[in-house]
Amino acid sequence: MEISGGFIGNNGIPIIILAKGVFKLDVDILFKIAGIGIVISILSKVLDEAGRKEQAQMTTLVGVVIVLMMVIQLISQLFSNVKTMFQLY
Repeated sequence: MEISGGFIGNNGIPIIILAKGVFKLDVDILFKIAGIGIVISILSKVLDEAGRKEQAQMTTLVGVVIVLMMVIQLISQLFSNVKTMFQLY
């Protein structure tokens, strides 16, 4: 299987071209996860300083669950792509 890389399109998204198809490596999901982490940490710190430790812990827990759901969806897509690529049904 031949692998080559390059930039395709106007937005400059890195592309890995495989013999069977094209897979985009989006960095948008990394920015979303980082943004959620920053917002949750700020909210948690503000709530903790205001004396609402229980709400701060719940906020952190909700942030972890949201990011975990995003990661689970990405892992599901990865397994689906691998299954399709190797024709495993």
